[in-house]
Amino acid sequence: MNTNKIKWAPELSGVQEVSLVGAANLSYWTKQLSQEGLRPLEKDGQAQVLIIAAGARFLGLRFQEMSICALASTDEAASSQQEAFLVHAFNSRRFFAFCERALFSTPYYYGDVRASPEIPASIEVADARAVLFRAEMQRRDAGAPQRKPSRSADDGWEGCVYLPTRQARSDHRRQLFFARLKGYTKSYTFLQHEDSCLIRPARKHPALEALIASQFAPTEWIIRENATHAKSKTYRQPT
Repeated sequence: MNTNKIKWAPELSGVQEVSLVGAANLSYWTKQLSQEGLRPLEKDGQAQVLIIAAGARFLGLRFQEMSICALASTDEAASSQQEAFLVHAFNSRRFFAFCERALFSTPYYYGDVRASPEIPASIEVADARAVLFRAEMQRRDAGAPQRKPSRSADDGWEGCVYLPTRQARSDHRRQLFFARLKGYTKSYTFLQHEDSCLIRPARKHPALEALIASQFAPTEWIIRENATHAKSKTYRQPT
């Protein structure tokens, strides 16, 4: 698709973003993504998973959301392209989640999402019963050395995001949208002996079970305290 013809929605500014990059079982995601005509992005023999949590304001309403993506590409795509498969997403406003599903065909559902970019950073998603997902940096005692980023610079991610195939569609053409995230970025190594990541299985949210089944292990924090986010409308890929 000619990216010059992309119809972008209004860009959100002042976004507070906390993301996690992690490794997962390659065989698991190869099998899962093959059903969508995709292949996982491989790094050191592992699939790559990106979890993005963000807080922003739209139409004067504050909301927070978290998306779970497997970095992937079509069989024909070059490995250098930035592409992902959106497995599941949560939004803290039920109406926004409904609009995402109804208007954009994206797999958004309600969840009590909380993301804090201040060090020690954290991400949390809960429902009425319990915390479903929580990742947090370990708090350090006063006087202890402050945690420093492994790198910091203006950076971002821009690429194509594929959506789950809807079997009810008559033509089964792949649906996708384009996303753009940018801003001053601080990256921190996920310290296995200090940081923590809790994932609870939930039948309503099989993506969480997928993270557990694929042995998802965070490797890096990505933090943007004042980012801009934009996404396009949803397209159907030409046959």
